Amino acid sequence: ARRVFRLAGARARRAGLAALERDARSGLLNAAIAAGDHATALRLGWRAYRGATTADERASALVNLGEACRGLGRWEAALRAYHTALALSPLPAIALPALGGAALAAARLGDAG
Repeated sequence: ARRVFRLAGARARRAGLAALERDARSGLLNAAIAAGDHATALRLGWRAYRGATTADERASALVNLGEACRGLGRWEAALRAYHTALALSPLPAIALPALGGAALAAARLGDAG
């Protein structure tokens, strides 16, 4: 999957299709998370955040950054990422994973109550 997303991103960049390039990067980020490659996901997540053009895109990147931070055992950073994502966007596709991730990170920090 990562090879396909890299190829799609490169072709989109050459064609000047910025939105498609962002989508390919998002796919690459999610593939890294799914593969348990959280260090790569963290790097890609920051790139996605910096390249975001809307609050919803920034929120989505923050949810993914939260996932990468959880995978690395960085619970406080994960919790901050999820809380910030929730403040940026009310979309259910962002809010639901942000709430779930925030609950898991808070539980690991002993703040589940």
